[in-house]
Amino acid sequence: MVSNCTAGCGGRSSDTAEPAIQPERECCSRRKGLLSSYGPVPALPQRLRPLRQPWSAHAAAALVLTIFSLGCQAEGRTEPAVVGELWYVDAKMADESRKALHESLAASGWHEGENVRFVPRFADGNPATLPALADELATMRVDVMFVSAKAVGAARRATQSIPIVSAAMSDPVAEGFASSLQHPSANVTGLSWQSVETSGKRLELAREFLPRMRRIGILFDASDQGAQLEKNALDSAARTVGLEVKVMGASGASGVASALARLKRAHVQALFVPQSPLTVLNATQILAAAVRARIPVIAEGRHFAQAGALVAYGPSALDAISRAAGYVDKLLRGSQPGDLPIEQPLKFELVVNRKTAKALRLTIPYAIELRADELLGGTELAFRARRGIAPATSVIPDMPAPTRAHEHTDVTIWDLDGNPQELPPALDGIR
Repeated sequence: MVSNCTAGCGGRSSDTAEPAIQPERECCSRRKGLLSSYGPVPALPQRLRPLRQPWSAHAAAALVLTIFSLGCQAEGRTEPAVVGELWYVDAKMADESRKALHESLAASGWHEGENVRFVPRFADGNPATLPALADELATMRVDVMFVSAKAVGAARRATQSIPIVSAAMSDPVAEGFASSLQHPSANVTGLSWQSVETSGKRLELAREFLPRMRRIGILFDASDQGAQLEKNALDSAARTVGLEVKVMGASGASGVASALARLKRAHVQALFVPQSPLTVLNATQILAAAVRARIPVIAEGRHFAQAGALVAYGPSALDAISRAAGYVDKLLRGSQPGDLPIEQPLKFELVVNRKTAKALRLTIPYAIELRADELLGGTELAFRARRGIAPATSVIPDMPAPTRAHEHTDVTIWDLDGNPQELPPALDGIR
């Protein structure tokens, strides 16, 4: 962590300082000399004075000293900061998330090889290895740990002093990682994923696709507390609207295979898959079984839709990681984790897989097409709704901005080359 200057800017004599902080005392001496060189603060002419009492010379001096203290802190670190990373998945699956983390930190001034060093550890989907990996990072005395949601418990048991940041905690208060979202008080902070809150929205999407749906299945990781919470919320919401629910819990890859073997016999019309490391690692297996049984899958993360789920709705993982990088930045600059409130996602993604819909002979509701942030597969035009706060993620790489002729519309249509097209008559009423 970056240490504060303690040489005594408030007039403490230099002979009382410890030898260990001699460089910091010199930094403060330079700061005092620079401040005194400005001379007295001149008074403003009467006609230019504000209505309120102007700042005193002491207040101005305090402001300048505060600004220079940041430079003093930066000079106080001679070695790069060390960020330990603990990922539940393997290196290949974590690659995109790691890039988002490193790029966000670089934007805040932390450049690998210059003033920060990353120490990654991967559990390769084996929860039994998490405690040893967390202990290893704690023994190295890293400055901050950035960990997967599944690894928060292991990291918390390994250290209660090193700050821990996670971008996707399920319910940190219920899991005992924080006393409250506003005041975590412990050494864990970051983002809460809101899977429980968005489970009802996924149920609504399924009912839009399948208005005659009467029975749903829920395949969840029985060993993951967050997945259990989402399963309970989804079960309750489904029964409230009169749906039958078939719950299939799984622990480990063998449990997933066993649950999928029973899938076709369950006679469900849609399969919901609460997100957890187990279901992410076995997404291909889950989706292949669902396709064979001709059952649409409703999931949370966009990677499920990319792998073949009919629709996915939930927080943007990359946006959450980028925001969590802001916590790492603040902690490296001296903030305490207990003083940083745990926040919730701000950006959510609705991703629909056209190819899967076609294979299942399902028609994508017109309203969902308009709301979708991303439409995968097929050769049809991609619809993009402009929210007014940020452009939606596009299926077309490096998509250009709308031309002037289309800037007055609420919806822009792009062809597969990224060129804006004229609105068809069916959409003309949205202007």
